[in-house]
Amino acid sequence: RWVLWLPALAILVVAILLNFSRAGVGILVIGSVVWIVAVLLRRWTSERIALALSFVLVLLAAVLLLGGETLERFNLHGMPGTTISADFRWKIFHDTLDLIRSSPWCGVGLGNFDAVFALFRNESACNTRALHPESDWLWLCSEMGWPSVLVVLIGAALLIRRVLPLQEGTNQRFRLAALIGALVFAAHGLIDVSGHRVGSAFAGLFLFGMSL
Repeated sequence: RWVLWLPALAILVVAILLNFSRAGVGILVIGSVVWIVAVLLRRWTSERIALALSFVLVLLAAVLLLGGETLERFNLHGMPGTTISADFRWKIFHDTLDLIRSSPWCGVGLGNFDAVFALFRNESACNTRALHPESDWLWLCSEMGWPSVLVVLIGAALLIRRVLPLQEGTNQRFRLAALIGALVFAAHGLIDVSGHRVGSAFAGLFLFGMSL
C-alpha cells in the first residue's frame, strides 16, 4: 500500500509549501521523525534503519528543493511584515498572563479577549490591536479560566489511554501517525492559534479520531 501512500504524502508536502506555513513544515518533519523512531523501536534491523534514514533524507530534500518562500520565512531577518517577531510574541504572552491572573477561575468570557486585553497591554503596547494572544492555550485560559484547560488535558489523556497500547493487527502504524500528528498539533498551539481556526481545528480533531 506504500505505492498509494507516497503520492498522498507528496500532495500534503506541496500543499504545505504553497501555503507558506513554517509550522506546517516543522510539524511534517518533526512528526515524521518521531513516527519513524517509534516504529523502529518496535524492531531494530539494519534494513529498517537504512530505509528510515533514506525516507527522512528524501523528505528533507523535497522541502529544501521546493521550499522557496516558505523556507525564507524561517529567516527571522527576511520577509519583514509577514509575521510578528519572537520578542513581541513574548511580550503579548506576558500581558496575557496578567489578564489571566485578573480572572483565573472563569476567564473574561468567550469572544471578549480582544476587547479586554487592551486594558492589560503594558509590555506589548503599540498602535495595532491584538485580536488574540498568539497561543491557543493562553486564549482558552484567558476566556474560560484555568479549569477549562485542565478539562481539555484530562479529556486528551483519557483519549490517549484508549488509543494505547497500539497492538499488532490494529492498523497500528497509521494510528500512531495520526496520534503523533494530533499531539504535535496540540503542542503547536502553545505558540500559535491554529486550534481556533475552523479548518485546522477540524483537521486536528480528525487526527485524534483516526488514532482511535
